[in-house]
Amino acid sequence: AEGSEAQDMCDTVTGQCACLAGYTGHRCDECADAYFTNGTSGCQACDCDSYGA
Repeated sequence: AEGSEAQDMCDTVTGQCACLAGYTGHRCDECADAYFTNGTSGCQACDCDSYGA
């Protein structure tokens, strides 16, 4: 997936991939907390107020 460190770095038993910063999920295909995506640029850090966002 886009957010995984490498296609072949997923655990062979669990399938969990090693995610890049800002990504989460089993296949690193979701943005982590405090990150967002506009659909084209991948997960970017959110500089917004965590209480008002």
